[in-house]
Amino acid sequence: MNRILALMVLQFAVAAMPLAAADSRVPLWETVEVRDETPTVENEPIEITTRERQIYITTSRPVEICVYSILGQLITKRKISPGTVRLTLGSRGVYILKTDTATRRINL
Repeated sequence: MNRILALMVLQFAVAAMPLAAADSRVPLWETVEVRDETPTVENEPIEITTRERQIYITTSRPVEICVYSILGQLITKRKISPGTVRLTLGSRGVYILKTDTATRRINL
């Protein structure tokens, strides 16, 4: 009986491992600060910073953000509102962050 229980626990643990690993690779978008949309210049720069393996994007207008791997594969894409957004990616590496007016290389 103990062997059967041990095998069931081991089988459950092995089955749950890919799920846990897959969740850590899903990009996580979080709104940090929301700003009222104010009339701004169309080409006003977007502030992009990295801290503790997270990307912070601050903008004063709605903008679409695309993040690509260094090989050109689309990792995530989202239209963000004015304010600050934090993006957490599942793994370290070099990424390309692209907006309608800028393209930046990000090292995590």
